[in-house]
Amino acid sequence: MSQVSFRVGLIMLILVGTHWLSSSERVAAQPEPASPEPASSVLVTVDGTPIQQAELELQWMMRQTPAQDRGRYRRAVIEQLIDQQLVRVYLKRYGTKVDPRLVERQVVRIKDLIRRRDGDATQVLKTLGLDEAGLNRTLSLPLAWQTHMRATITSEQLRDYFAQHRSEFDGTRVRAAQILIPAKTAEQRAAALKQLADIRAQVQDGPLTFERAVALYSQAPSRDEQGDIGYFSFRGKMPQSFTRHAFPLKVGQMSQPFASTFGVHLCRVTDRKPGTLSLEDVRSVVFKRLSDQVWKQLVARLRLKATIKRDASPAE
Repeated sequence: MSQVSFRVGLIMLILVGTHWLSSSERVAAQPEPASPEPASSVLVTVDGTPIQQAELELQWMMRQTPAQDRGRYRRAVIEQLIDQQLVRVYLKRYGTKVDPRLVERQVVRIKDLIRRRDGDATQVLKTLGLDEAGLNRTLSLPLAWQTHMRATITSEQLRDYFAQHRSEFDGTRVRAAQILIPAKTAEQRAAALKQLADIRAQVQDGPLTFERAVALYSQAPSRDEQGDIGYFSFRGKMPQSFTRHAFPLKVGQMSQPFASTFGVHLCRVTDRKPGTLSLEDVRSVVFKRLSDQVWKQLVARLRLKATIKRDASPAE
């Protein structure tokens, strides 16, 4: 692991509320060569404000992304930088104020962590392309968003959202069986989706049982258990791309075919164990989920009115 990647990993841990840093992009760090792009290169302008290569480099380091994976994530990360800039301007226009003591507390904490690891926080921040103002800007956005959400989301909205998605929060456990067909390319996914749609229709119409379909078509280890993958909660051992499709189902119901990083699935719920957690038990989790939803809706709305000019370089 490079020293810079490690240090920025510490910074990332302190950036509370940075829900736009998806866990799928926080890959293991490896030593990385310096970028051939100048830090001042403009990648995209958002309503006249440039987003520079230095900001992208900071994101790579915060995510601890190996150089060989950067091409894969580059477009998505630039889109996230665009979203952040749109929300930053929106919050300023909205008049959202961040308690400077909160920002300073985070700055002091980061510098202290870096100092204990390296002995020269100023030099480390310089390596990252950050001065004091840049560090404050980076830290202020998630804090401003949290402040805005606390002033915007009402107790009634939290209660309604919890009621609508209760099983996802209250500790409910679902048991399911699956048919999995691995698929890596778009063509393979399309073929697998069609095949599983045909299998689903056969199971629905009766000529084929789900258990028999598992034995014939599933390529998952669970095939030996008639597709059974045991009990799981909404957040736990199974990826969200799976639980999002399984949890709305009643016992005995099948999902539509859906894709995940593992391939294409068809799942059937075989049992449910209701949870007992109340809203008060999981208020912070519900708040976070609702906050993420508001972020996505706001960004979609802001993008409709924004003037976004992209760099047309081959790397993009």
